[in-house]
Amino acid sequence: MATQKRAEVTRRALLHAAAEVFTRRGYADTKLSEILTQALATKGALYFHYASKEELARAVIEEGTRRFTVVCTPYLDLPTPAFEAMIGISFVTVPPRRGDGGNIPSHHRNGRLPKFRDGHLRDLDIHLPTPGPPSNRRG
Repeated sequence: MATQKRAEVTRRALLHAAAEVFTRRGYADTKLSEILTQALATKGALYFHYASKEELARAVIEEGTRRFTVVCTPYLDLPTPAFEAMIGISFVTVPPRRGDGGNIPSHHRNGRLPKFRDGHLRDLDIHLPTPGPPSNRRG
């Protein structure tokens, strides 16, 4: 049983490291040695789980798709207007910008959707750019 758990930990470390390196360098420029270094895994462990770099990349995509589906399903399964579902999904899939301080509204941290009433979006704290003065250019 301990061997299976260790194998699963290694597989997850490989997936995590591969996702980071593929994102940073791109598939073509990624070297398996960099993934192995970041995952603290051996070449034998890599080939125990994946036959090739392509198979590892496909596993990263499959795992990402699985995680995305798990995170988004609660928003899609509820009888929620599409706009609200889209906002909820954006809070769980798009990382906060620098300077936001990670201020995710509590109703998104606990998986509940906000209630929008009377067309107001004040819970979102959206700041739309103010249109500038009309251009005086002729053309």
